[in-house]
Amino acid sequence: MGLLEDYFVPLHHFYLTPDSFDQKVHNVSFAFELMLDGGLQKPKARPEDVVSLDLKSTLRVLYNLFNKYKNAE
Repeated sequence: MGLLEDYFVPLHHFYLTPDSFDQKVHNVSFAFELMLDGGLQKPKARPEDVVSLDLKSTLRVLYNLFNKYKNAE
């Protein structure tokens, strides 16, 4: 989100190399918060589903990003 919205996300706000399920959920939840701050709708997917590699949930999030940034330069 930092690259898409052109701002820096401090490294202490997320886990660079998450080891546990909880750390991964924290990172995805943080990404969802950044998406809301960037003006995107709240994702319908739950962070736990994305971390669990649920294809439908992951594609929903990606589609939401694609719709917003498909015309960005």
